[in-house]
Amino acid sequence: MLYGKSSFPQPKGPFKFGTGAKANPIQFKNPFFDKRDFIVRIDNPAFSTGGKNIISVDGRKPTAIAVSYKPEEQYSSTGKMTI
Repeated sequence: MLYGKSSFPQPKGPFKFGTGAKANPIQFKNPFFDKRDFIVRIDNPAFSTGGKNIISVDGRKPTAIAVSYKPEEQYSSTGKMTI
């Protein structure tokens, strides 16, 4: 017999960002064995991924997602990114 045990994905972070044009990379690893597309969503418009909302990642490979922060008065300085 084969018994398996798994757990739900856990959130990472928090990540700190400074103001400026430099983007900070956040590491993400594809948990699947084959190449997959992932949708990146951020709930605060002050943060951006440079226009890439869909990323393709090879199987079991890590990739860096460049996130930049531009402060705006109408938005808070915190946000949540979901992949």
